[in-house]
Amino acid sequence: MLVSSKLPKKTLGALTAAALALTVVSTSADALDSPAEDNAGKKVDGNHAIAEVANEYFEQNASIMVFGLERQRARHHGQSATRSHVLYRDVDFMKKVEDFRVKLASLGETYSASRSESVVEKVMPEKNGTVKAIVEEATYLKVADDDVETAYAVEHEMTFAKTEDGKLRLTRDVHLGPTGLMPLWQAEKLVKPDSDYFKKSATEEIAFGEMPEEKAAAADVEANKPDITMHVTSKRKRKVAPEGKSGRYDYDAMGRYLDKYWKNYNKKYRSFEGKGGDCTNFVSQALRHGGWKDTGKGKRSKKSWYYKEKEQSFSWAGAKNWYKFAKQSGRTTFLDDVRDLRKGDVLQYKSANGRRIGHTMMVSWYSFKKHRPYLTYHSESTHNRSLNQILLDTKGATYWAYRT
Repeated sequence: MLVSSKLPKKTLGALTAAALALTVVSTSADALDSPAEDNAGKKVDGNHAIAEVANEYFEQNASIMVFGLERQRARHHGQSATRSHVLYRDVDFMKKVEDFRVKLASLGETYSASRSESVVEKVMPEKNGTVKAIVEEATYLKVADDDVETAYAVEHEMTFAKTEDGKLRLTRDVHLGPTGLMPLWQAEKLVKPDSDYFKKSATEEIAFGEMPEEKAAAADVEANKPDITMHVTSKRKRKVAPEGKSGRYDYDAMGRYLDKYWKNYNKKYRSFEGKGGDCTNFVSQALRHGGWKDTGKGKRSKKSWYYKEKEQSFSWAGAKNWYKFAKQSGRTTFLDDVRDLRKGDVLQYKSANGRRIGHTMMVSWYSFKKHRPYLTYHSESTHNRSLNQILLDTKGATYWAYRT
């Protein structure tokens, strides 16, 4: 996918505007065998340099999830002579991705294809002739033998230079948010310490009160294999019509909302990025889209859940506050096991060292073939991340699973 530039047309240090003219490039794992073409079969002009180099780097890493590290190396071997740039390889990072792939494969989760998109958002020329660029990565992984694609979007601060023979070279990659190619607890260690990520992913400022008293939902990643017997106790079953609707709510509509706005936020709503996190706000939007009705007046009341032009209830955007509303409103029931989650259901957790519920997610897809929920959330933007991955992300966390 190629789109017009967002960058000014002027010389930037040793790299000309021609090398920066294209700010978005999309490639797939198969496209790496023919680096002169993008995944739509169109010729990629050399003027797309920064986006092209960044994207090929992202796809190099993502393809490990498909082929494994050794096979991925073989696929890339010998291509350097045909490239107009030098491919950057972070060996330690790639080994962590391989470890994640192996762990997921042991749980029955493998991938058949990958693709990446790169958006160059900002360029900053340096005095030494190099150029720093803020590049957004969006990477997609197709789950093998299933109809779902999992994805994440994250920003990078990347440094580029030119070699003596004129080849473009990526010399440094600083993560401004966590990659989706390894467990979250590992990925956060790679994030720049003063990144905005740590501001927008902090426990939500508007949450208040003590921890919930309900028994937390069971979560055992080692037991979460495709052949496990899935169950929902009779009191928690909901009758869903073929079109994905229950007597009250439209769960397919919730899923479609998550699909549409996981990366490109709905401008009709305020964003809470940088104000404690946008995760609960996003889930509330999806619930409203699926049929939840605004209620209540006082924004601090646990009986209120609403969004207005100039304010919203605490329960709309605060994770712990949403829990309080969900508990007393009768709109949800607690599940005993996170593996019982289905499309439109909500999962919250408290991290191992957390003092309160700090994150809210919604099931956007349920694979009946794999017996596996996939969840979508904001802060950072993540689409259809499998329950396997989330349980690996959050070692030692305490979970609350809700039937909506």
